[in-house]
Amino acid sequence: MTQKSMVDVAYEYAQQFEELIPFKALWQHVVEELGFSEDEAKAKIGIFYTNLSLDSRFHCESDNTWILRSKLLFDVATKNTFLVDDDTDNDMEEEDEYEEDDEENEEEDESSLEADDDDETLNSNMYNNDDDDDEEVM
Repeated sequence: MTQKSMVDVAYEYAQQFEELIPFKALWQHVVEELGFSEDEAKAKIGIFYTNLSLDSRFHCESDNTWILRSKLLFDVATKNTFLVDDDTDNDMEEEDEYEEDDEENEEEDESSLEADDDDETLNSNMYNNDDDDDEEVM
C-alpha cells in the first residue's frame, strides 16, 4: 500500500472546486485523509505549506486561498509573474531620504578614517604574519 503525499491529497480535494479554497480547509482535509494526530498535524503543517507553495499545480491568492492553476485562465494564473509596478514617484521620495542619510554617514565615516590613518601600527602589521610558532594542521 502506497501512501499519498500531503500535496497529492490536497490536489485531489481541490479538483472538486471551481472557486478559491482557504488554506485551513485544505489542511483540515489532508489531516483527516491521512489520519494525523494533533501533534503530527502541528509538526507537519509547515512542511505542507512549503510544499504547496512550491507545487506548480496550485495558485495562491494574497488572502491565503488556493486554487488549481488548471482552473484559471492563463492571464489570471500568471498575473503576478508579469506584473511590473511602475511607482516612480514613490521611488524618488525614498531616494531623497537615502541621500540625506548617506551624507550624514559620509561625514561620520570621514572622521573615523582620519583617526585610523593616525595609527600606523594597524597598517604596517596588517599583512605581516611571520610567527614561526604556528603548527601545521594536517
